Amino acid sequence: MYDVPGFADRVSETVLSEWNQQINTIFTQQQNQGLRSRFMVLDPAIIPNSNVTDAVKWVGNPAEPEFCQNIEVARQLSDFGIRGRQVLHNEYLEYHITFRVDAQGRQRPKRVEITTELREYWLTLAIHDPLQMQAIAQDILKQPIPFTAFYGPGVTDPNQLSPQERERRFSNFVAGDGRGSSPIGSLNRDNALFMSHPINGLDDLIFIVMFGATPRRVRADGGERKALLHELFRAADTTFLACRHADPAAAAAAHDAASAGRTVAFANPLGMYLRTFNADVFSFNGQPLPENWIRFSRGNPNLHQRLEFGPSDDEPFFLDDIVFSEGGEDRPLTGGYDIVAKIEVGPMLVVGQPTPIAANEFLDIPASEPIRCREADVCTTITQIKAEFDAQPMMARIGPRRMGPVGGPVG
Repeated sequence: MYDVPGFADRVSETVLSEWNQQINTIFTQQQNQGLRSRFMVLDPAIIPNSNVTDAVKWVGNPAEPEFCQNIEVARQLSDFGIRGRQVLHNEYLEYHITFRVDAQGRQRPKRVEITTELREYWLTLAIHDPLQMQAIAQDILKQPIPFTAFYGPGVTDPNQLSPQERERRFSNFVAGDGRGSSPIGSLNRDNALFMSHPINGLDDLIFIVMFGATPRRVRADGGERKALLHELFRAADTTFLACRHADPAAAAAAHDAASAGRTVAFANPLGMYLRTFNADVFSFNGQPLPENWIRFSRGNPNLHQRLEFGPSDDEPFFLDDIVFSEGGEDRPLTGGYDIVAKIEVGPMLVVGQPTPIAANEFLDIPASEPIRCREADVCTTITQIKAEFDAQPMMARIGPRRMGPVGGPVG
């Protein structure tokens, strides 16, 4: 049985059981859809002589806007408030920029909230233990949050609702539906409480590792060879996954393991974690950042799922007082993109020892040409978002401001 992500919370047996049921259901569904392989198992304990590996990781900044346009556009659009987050934050990391007014009355970026917490875990809490879910959210955001922010107007006691109604309302107001519909409440829009982008789900995480965990080969020129990564995506008609940081890294790691006869599983606890952070590239007044400007939480050491970066409201400094080194030059930090570009994220995997691979365990796929990411369909969407960004007044580019009580609908 898996513990909760990051060992971050002590939960009831009901919540833990339901969390594991979700994992089991998704795993079984993927197997039934053709991803069954002895090189990927649900229970890491059944892999003999196994080791935990932290080698499966990737940088957290969105890849798509950079390969479609350039790094300056990637910065602009990734930092484009909730619009940028809804569309572009698909590397199993999402962030929100908090703005504050300085002494001269200027709106400036104050700090960035970064999260890798899975939507499905929070939904499990919201359905099966609303009181604990509320307490956890209040502890993270350091403010009281009424149940109406989680379940909608008029809900003061969610335990009076059926589990199905709690799920529907929490998805509507906070979590999104996991298929592309964003939450209408402000709680997880004006904060990065947990991930809500549909690509950043538990199902996608399990899928991409299972997808990779089958040895594939190409027969060509009278011989055979291990399939290249782009050939995996072309053969499965999933080339849209090939032009991100996350999916290629996860699929490649699983495929390398399977191609060596190694069996993999998610290590306990299953989750998405902030693995490394190169804080040395950031400085303030020529000195390393104060320790209290880099605040990790939501998990044991090495299993953190949250980072708050930047000065507190009690300090007279702002995010753009920080500089970072790039190409031998220093530039002011204006948003979240350049922070998450220095972060690596990923799950922890368990990997077994090499074993012989039978001929019928290989999947033969055709040789194919490399994928040209700049021609990907998503580039049309990036162009549209760039046009939206350019058409907005400067203040509107940071996204909608919160209106009314915390967690209320966005105006």
